[in-house]
Amino acid sequence: MKKSNHPKIAIVGRPNVGKSSLFNRIVGSRKAIVEAASGTTRDRLHADIKWKGKTFTIVDTGGFEHAGKDDIARLILRQLDTAIEEADIIFFVTDVTAGVVHQDMELSERLRKTSKSIYLVVNKADHESSVSKGMEFFELASVIPTSSRLITAQA
Repeated sequence: MKKSNHPKIAIVGRPNVGKSSLFNRIVGSRKAIVEAASGTTRDRLHADIKWKGKTFTIVDTGGFEHAGKDDIARLILRQLDTAIEEADIIFFVTDVTAGVVHQDMELSERLRKTSKSIYLVVNKADHESSVSKGMEFFELASVIPTSSRLITAQA
């Protein structure tokens, strides 16, 4: 992919937290495949977007899993590490319905070692009660409760 001069935002998180759904909402089309099955996204997917007169590149990534699991998990982790390294901003997506899990904690520690701007997105907060449940995520970082299903694509 050609090097661009505009900021790059990487969407990261464990499998099935809604990274690809969020990517599609931000991009404004179904560019990323969204499936209930874990591991659908394996490679990085890039799209250029404009917001408030500025252009950004947004990057969807595969789900963060332990590298030792299998060859595919190791390759996905390599793609994820590349996306994190290339990013200026990171959207760390979690799932409010599952609560904070070990993989969230592990990825949080990994991200803290970077000098990147990180925004924690607590996804699937489809109802008001979900927003209060999302407060447990403050142990990871400042929280942005959201729902990829409810976001409207407005510039």
